[in-house]
Amino acid sequence: MRELKQIPAQIIKEDNFSPHQIPVELSKLLSFCAVSPHGSLAYAKTIFSQEPNPSVSLCNSLIRGLSSSQQPLEALSLYQKILRSGLQPNNLTFPFVIKACTKSSVTQYGILIHTHVIKCGFEYDSYIQCSLIHLYANGKNLPAAKQLFDMCSERDVVSWNSMIDGYAKSGDMESARTVFDRMVIRDEISWNTMINGYGILGRIDEAKSLFDEMPERNVISWNSMLAALDLFDEMQATGIKPTEATVVSLLSACAHLGALDQGLCLHSYISDHKIEINHIFGTALVDMYAKWSSMTRASEVFYSMESKDVLAWNTIIIGMAMHGRAKDAQQLFKEMQENGVTPDDITFVAMLGSYRHGGMIEECWRLLACMSSTYRIDPKIEHYGCAIDLLSRAGQLEEAMDLIGTMRGETPYQSSTTTSWPSLIQRPPLRFLEIFSDHELPSAMSFSQTYMLLQNNGMMQERLKTTIGYSPDKEQVLLDIEEEEKEHALSVHSEKLAIAYGLLHLGPGEAVRIVKNLRVCRDCHYVTKLISRTYGREIIVRDRNRFHHFKDGGCSCLDFW
Repeated sequence: MRELKQIPAQIIKEDNFSPHQIPVELSKLLSFCAVSPHGSLAYAKTIFSQEPNPSVSLCNSLIRGLSSSQQPLEALSLYQKILRSGLQPNNLTFPFVIKACTKSSVTQYGILIHTHVIKCGFEYDSYIQCSLIHLYANGKNLPAAKQLFDMCSERDVVSWNSMIDGYAKSGDMESARTVFDRMVIRDEISWNTMINGYGILGRIDEAKSLFDEMPERNVISWNSMLAALDLFDEMQATGIKPTEATVVSLLSACAHLGALDQGLCLHSYISDHKIEINHIFGTALVDMYAKWSSMTRASEVFYSMESKDVLAWNTIIIGMAMHGRAKDAQQLFKEMQENGVTPDDITFVAMLGSYRHGGMIEECWRLLACMSSTYRIDPKIEHYGCAIDLLSRAGQLEEAMDLIGTMRGETPYQSSTTTSWPSLIQRPPLRFLEIFSDHELPSAMSFSQTYMLLQNNGMMQERLKTTIGYSPDKEQVLLDIEEEEKEHALSVHSEKLAIAYGLLHLGPGEAVRIVKNLRVCRDCHYVTKLISRTYGREIIVRDRNRFHHFKDGGCSCLDFW
């Protein structure tokens, strides 16, 4: 934005500049600033204020930006100014004005906009119709929404989802299901709305049935199922016995979201009701404890199971691999075969993954070689991917390139198996992109709490500098900024803030647990080791690839991740 703000000054300096009309370049700049996530809505408003006679196109750009902002009512104010100025709104004006009405929950004003749409002759514009459907459905005026929906000739997925959401919020899941079943193309919102609607009404089995049918699940899907836990106690109180499928689904949701307390309650329910931990319950519990970094409990549940299928064995082996316990994974692989269970291709992905995390190159080659000869399983992209990642991490790039070339009988540079290339591109010297966590600080934190957190983070890192001689690894910051700014950028990486938050709020000796969706950066990894030694704390970090157990200045990954 700093460079973009220099454009107006350059335009004003030109000889043909006219103060009575915004040049085309500034119009494009306004549009960018108003709409782009990298722009500045405030700067767009500044540019707009300099135009005495703005065009409809210019107004539309600003209305669009305002309708998506935190002040959508400003879009309605601008719309009123358009009408007072004598300008005629066009078909691109109304969708964003209606969006502003929907976001501001001013359905009555939206009805007035609808009358303007009809007066201007745009009532059959499909884009405007879809916007109106969303307006009425969100405002719980379902008869009006349905009337428009039935009239609409080109319904997009948003209009379908709006109807489902409207019916679900009103508790009419039968009508919602009718609309859902009529959809040709469903997105995640379609599925999640239905699952959440059933969950709110306590119809857990129907929510579970849709959850199982869902082609791709995201965190909202899991949250929708986890919300059903609130109804779990009610089911028991009323004497309704939950099915096995319901309990297993809730255990899976707890595992995915890290809901420790709820998962422990479910395990207690299974124990209290003397429910046999068969391979289905057992596998779900093992998966849950493994994802909570409690491999001791996971092992206890696993060995308590009387019968274990290949899925159960795969789950415990994957858990050991995630935690960097390659030797334990090897032992389990041996026990699996001694118990007469035949490994499948997933077992080998798990084993190769454990070797990858442990830097065990020779073992990886041996296992890859015997897959076809001994187990009659042809290596797939996932198996090769583990080996290639291991080789590239170990600096054996030529071997990794050769392996890519043998995957489909192609030369390394012609291989169409493009999913293998990230392992080479992201070898340690070049892993520089993954420096941010997807988990932000709690939005409800007050200013004083935030100040205390940042202060504690600063004190924590200053202690490391003075007592141990810690020096930030500024090579991790590739932005073109001053050295001091680089040091500050490193100091506020999310895992460091999370550790500072944990040290503030957890009891003495209590482990600090952190979850992030991206790979931990080199500086944060080094700092976390130092903190674990200096503060005498166990710190468990789950990143995109694995678990890191930091204790007494060391990490379970042995600096190989």
